[in-house]
Amino acid sequence: MARDEVHGDIVCVIIANQSLNVLLTRYFHAMSEAEKAEWESELKALTAEALQEVSPEDEQIAATGTRKVVFTLVGDIYLFLTGTDGADELGLLEHLRSLAEVLQLMCRKSVSEAAIIANYGKVVPAMDEMFINGFVDTTNAEAVEKLVKCRE
Repeated sequence: MARDEVHGDIVCVIIANQSLNVLLTRYFHAMSEAEKAEWESELKALTAEALQEVSPEDEQIAATGTRKVVFTLVGDIYLFLTGTDGADELGLLEHLRSLAEVLQLMCRKSVSEAAIIANYGKVVPAMDEMFINGFVDTTNAEAVEKLVKCRE
């Protein structure tokens, strides 16, 4: 099997504002645009009740037939990390925490919708350094920051 046909347990990362408008997505498994839209709609329905009660730094877990989702509120944005049904929830939570830490470094200030948009050129490469084809490559925020600086 070719390397680009192999995918890890991370399906996607979605960053959304508090109105659940998607600001940024990174899919690591091949999905059509229709499948992505369907998943994002399903994700909103799956997490709607919990999102009403989530406070900053709270971490939540949700599951559906073939996927597990961990999510949190950081600043004024929601971070969603979706894994396959074989993914370990505790591992996904650790990756979510690392992603939040990386975003704080990339945004240089508090993480917000405006900061994500203003630092888009750093946030996307940072996520690409963290997750490669759905595999977690590195979760060390300082290492990710250095790798992103090398790309500039």
